[in-house]
Amino acid sequence: MKRLNLFTAATLKTHRTALKDKTLLSLTAEFSEPSVMKTRGAAVIERYLRKHIDSLLAGEPTELLAHIRHFEKEFKWFHVYALANPKAKDPAYNKDKAAVVSAVHNTFNYDKFSKPRSTWGAYHLVMTYGERICPYCNLNHINFHSRPTGTKKSVKVLEMRPPLDHYYPRFCYPYLGISLYNLVPCCHQCNSSIKLQKDPLAADLPHPFKFPDGAFSFTVQDIDKFDKPVKAEEIKISFGCAPGPVQNHVNFFALPERYGWYVHEIADMHGKYLSYAGAPTVLAKALKRDMVLPFKPGSGAERTLGFCMEDIFASFEKQFSK
Repeated sequence: MKRLNLFTAATLKTHRTALKDKTLLSLTAEFSEPSVMKTRGAAVIERYLRKHIDSLLAGEPTELLAHIRHFEKEFKWFHVYALANPKAKDPAYNKDKAAVVSAVHNTFNYDKFSKPRSTWGAYHLVMTYGERICPYCNLNHINFHSRPTGTKKSVKVLEMRPPLDHYYPRFCYPYLGISLYNLVPCCHQCNSSIKLQKDPLAADLPHPFKFPDGAFSFTVQDIDKFDKPVKAEEIKISFGCAPGPVQNHVNFFALPERYGWYVHEIADMHGKYLSYAGAPTVLAKALKRDMVLPFKPGSGAERTLGFCMEDIFASFEKQFSK
């Protein structure tokens, strides 16, 4: 729903500097294991990962997709096996292939990246993003807190951060486990109830760093009836977008159903709109936007329901303002 801003050169350098040497050491250790060394093709994969380590850690979204396509073409057995991710009891399980996939997963180890508080890791990355609202849905806050609280005698640490979604799931694409542009802060609903380990390539979703501006809009059904008060249960929020990746995003994240939960907020906004739309003075009408919407123009991306409320207010204005 919101296109994220590309990282600065300083952030890219910080990510590479913090992780490159440790990742290369892990790569050497993991691919020195006998169970990995004996597997045909493992050495070629190791050389590729070593050669492209900078890009795998801090490459832009187009580079990450290029790595996926390379694995799909040149290391097909690895690509297919990682996508399938068979368990030990599954007939498709192969211990040699599993050992190589596990070695790559352990090399690009997100669990280790997620733990540091004082050095570069998940907490510092979320803080660098500085996002307030989930970019997938624009419905929920993604609170970040990391500071000591209490007195000197009884110090507690308030630590809270949103999940970092692996846009390309790390169990499907383990070489992207700590790729900077593959780690997206989002709400728990989007991450843990909807996205899970689903592959965005299979669903043809737009990448959050490539999400097209102005690709969708909100309105309400039967807007001509909104010239008078309506009940919340009479409101149905509509999405307008062209078929393709953006429409897939709307459907994938169940946005019509989830936005339907907020018809009471839209009803409240509509009630305020009617109050100011019928105001007798020019000044009151001029203040209508500021009184109806609880945020400044253009700041909808930083408010829950922001895009939705801005669009519906604009549709009211187009329909009823004279």
